[in-house]
Amino acid sequence: MYSNADEVSIINAPIANFSVPLESGAAPFTVPVTNQSALATKYIWKSGVANQPPIEAYSPSFTYSDLGEYTIELEASNELNCKDVMQQKIYVVVPEINAAITDFQLEKIPGSTSWNPVVTLENKSNIALIDPVLYLDISGNSVISEQIAGIIKPNQSITHTFSAKIAPRSVQYA
Repeated sequence: MYSNADEVSIINAPIANFSVPLESGAAPFTVPVTNQSALATKYIWKSGVANQPPIEAYSPSFTYSDLGEYTIELEASNELNCKDVMQQKIYVVVPEINAAITDFQLEKIPGSTSWNPVVTLENKSNIALIDPVLYLDISGNSVISEQIAGIIKPNQSITHTFSAKIAPRSVQYA
């Protein structure tokens, strides 16, 4: 009887993973990619643009000038050439801005006679709204404006409480 013992090392395969902040935008649309891969040592990216060669980088950015649908592809590999692939679709569109206030409330400030306006803004656009400004018309005589810091993606809603306070009008008779 013949017997032979060898040590075998098992190495976990790489896991390709990345994120993009926005999946759609108007041309020129720059897409920064955040690489979140694990156990990989080499990263090959394809932008999805015809005739554009793959690039080797950790977290690249891609800029799209033409309308259309593109697929960003990451091939993550390790030193043994084990590979994993991830893809993400990107859309370059003609922007159609369509936002709506879908809810409005006055929220009583505890311990006060004042109220804060609270609105829900829904992005019905095909692109993200970045740092939008809300205007609240107060009976045609005054306007409160406030910027919402951040990104509201298409088909996403955000509820915002204005920092301005609305106080009841006091009437004095002589």
